Amino acid sequence: MTFEEIDKLVETETDIHFHGTERRDYRELEANDPVMFKGYGDRNGLMYLMEHGGYYIDINILKDSVKFKYRDGWDEGLIRTEFSFDDFTPQHIDMFIDLINEHVSIISEWCFRVEKFSKNNLPKEYIRAGKLNEITKI
Repeated sequence: MTFEEIDKLVETETDIHFHGTERRDYRELEANDPVMFKGYGDRNGLMYLMEHGGYYIDINILKDSVKFKYRDGWDEGLIRTEFSFDDFTPQHIDMFIDLINEHVSIISEWCFRVEKFSKNNLPKEYIRAGKLNEITKI
């Protein structure tokens, strides 16, 4: 895929799946202010930034590769990977988005269970297991 095709694909997919996508062209920023943004064009290229479920998503389109990052805070990368333009397909962004949604779903379910536990509201399977243990001790 070409740079322009990847840019259009990333823009379309992020607009569909995430709210508040920010697009930063560091190549342009560096051209306009070479002192302040020295090296940013090569290092960050065209960057899409999003927040989703309390985590941050960065997609960088560089000269000949695409970087994906899903992170918690500044440096805690849960997903960090890079693909050359030759290897990149639309399925890469589909899987990246699916992995993010899967993570948010797992965390949401876990938080729900922690909240129930904190309120001393044990799920039925734990209550039943406790009763079975009591019966088998007799």
